[in-house]
Amino acid sequence: MNYRLEVAGQLDRTITQEESVWAIEHIMSRSPEIAELGIRPGYACQYDMSPDHLPIVDEIPGAKGTFVITGSSGHGFKLGPAMGEVVAQWALGQRQELLRKFSLHRFA
Repeated sequence: MNYRLEVAGQLDRTITQEESVWAIEHIMSRSPEIAELGIRPGYACQYDMSPDHLPIVDEIPGAKGTFVITGSSGHGFKLGPAMGEVVAQWALGQRQELLRKFSLHRFA
């Protein structure tokens, strides 16, 4: 299943019966008891993904002191505190070398 969103705001958040069946069939091999739950209505959400599936962490060119942290899919929630800390250090003039690989310039 490919759910690439090409136009912002046009994500269909409904889940079809076929999608629910597919998910249950794939989960049942590890958790057979899931079959007893049946199929219930659900919803979908979107991840913020970069083209190379790595986060984007950078200072916005031409806007000194303005930073962007995005494109980290579901991991962004878990990494948020650490990312916030290293970007705060960067804003104070202490950029971590590790962040260079997440630069916007890699898409130039």
